[in-house]
Amino acid sequence: MTCSDRNQPADPGDEYTWLIETSDNGRTWSQELHPAHGDRDSGGIERAAIAEDLARDVLARRFALPREDRVDDWDEPWFGATVWNHHAASGWAGWPQPPYPPEQAGQNAQSYGRYLKHHQAEPCVVEARTPRQVRDAVLHRPAASAP
Repeated sequence: MTCSDRNQPADPGDEYTWLIETSDNGRTWSQELHPAHGDRDSGGIERAAIAEDLARDVLARRFALPREDRVDDWDEPWFGATVWNHHAASGWAGWPQPPYPPEQAGQNAQSYGRYLKHHQAEPCVVEARTPRQVRDAVLHRPAASAP
């Protein structure tokens, strides 16, 4: 499946790379590092049926952390999740050569999203949450279950 087939469900076996970033203004984004967990919860690779659902799920899981850890720095920044289809990203020809798969690129699951972004691979979906939406998700929603 390519990212242009967004209205069609993906094959349940599709593998996606995701990256969570933060922004002070919604325009300039940077790597999101959790104060206690570092990049553990800011990137990964997992299977999903639909890229949009995965983006929402990883944001929900990330918003569960401030409740668990009692961290206070979550209520000001914007949060965004970018999701790439593994096969579409490594087959993309935007640079002189497409991005390598994680193993060949020497990347782990947490860092591969940053690698794809650096190589300007086209994402399937980008989900962003304003500070108000983040506060609502953290304060008024039940904690998300772990993957």
